[in-house]
Amino acid sequence: MRNLTREGVFKNVSFDVRAGEIVALAGLVGAGHSEVARAIFGIDAVDGDEVRIAGRKLALGHPAAAVRAGLALVPEDRRAQGLAVELSIARNASLTVLGRLMRAGIGIGLAIGALNGALVTFGRVPSLVATLSTFYIVRGADYAWVHGGQINATSLPDAFASIATGSLFGVPNLVLIALVVLIALSVYLKQYRGGREHYAIGSNPEAARLAGIRVERRVMIGFLLSGAIAGLAGVLWLACFGTVDASTAKGIELQVVAAAVVGSVAISGGVETISGATLGALVLGVINIALVVLRVSPFWQQAIQGALIVGAIALDTLLARSVARRMMTKRDYG
Repeated sequence: MRNLTREGVFKNVSFDVRAGEIVALAGLVGAGHSEVARAIFGIDAVDGDEVRIAGRKLALGHPAAAVRAGLALVPEDRRAQGLAVELSIARNASLTVLGRLMRAGIGIGLAIGALNGALVTFGRVPSLVATLSTFYIVRGADYAWVHGGQINATSLPDAFASIATGSLFGVPNLVLIALVVLIALSVYLKQYRGGREHYAIGSNPEAARLAGIRVERRVMIGFLLSGAIAGLAGVLWLACFGTVDASTAKGIELQVVAAAVVGSVAISGGVETISGATLGALVLGVINIALVVLRVSPFWQQAIQGALIVGAIALDTLLARSVARRMMTKRDYG
């Protein structure tokens, strides 16, 4: 740092900090040491400055730029200026990287969703085949990349775990995040044109195309949304459990399908509700917990999940045929 100046407060402050070093600014109250730290972080405006981090000049006056450069500020008066008073200094400092972790997870999910969408819309690959194929490709690549390694809680920022362990007004953060996502999706599907178009495409893609719906575009958006939500779920999973490896969540795809089908989501498309899928997931979770409490073998748990899928699909098919027959009878006989 060279010649950092704020008229009337401090003037020509210069020092160097190298890796592994600690520099202390000391002085009486009003000497300006706190103001120097605030100026470096971009909170207070300065009249003259040159601050470089790893050789690159830092644009002062913008705390966001300081955060992107890897800086964090612990204020002198944490009670008045601290971001999260109940958290430790280490956790407050590590809050600056949470946004990066979230964006990274969602970005990876978006990329995989785009790949799935391209396979379905342009390659005409059935969605079930496309998603299962990319699932195993990504998992295999993950195994090859990490070579059996894993991410431990000790290698994560201290504040990252607070996403899962924290709460607001007594409600866990994970529950609040899930509610926000579920409500937003429900409103989108029920109240907006794009959401209604998803239903139309699921019911009959050709009829939707004849009705003027841009089917390929809407399908791609659906896969992008799905990928982004999956990426967010991966980030929250890491925050919740703290330790993950390439085999994490292995077999959960069957549970997801079972929860959706039990929640009255039609495999053929066109029929679903967010609340139904949510209730299906909750019912399946309760069943799994009950099976564990009853000491049922894990192999039988998978068999029960498979039976639930078959039973739900069979029931859905029977109900659909019954409704179709009633409609045909009404049409023929009035």
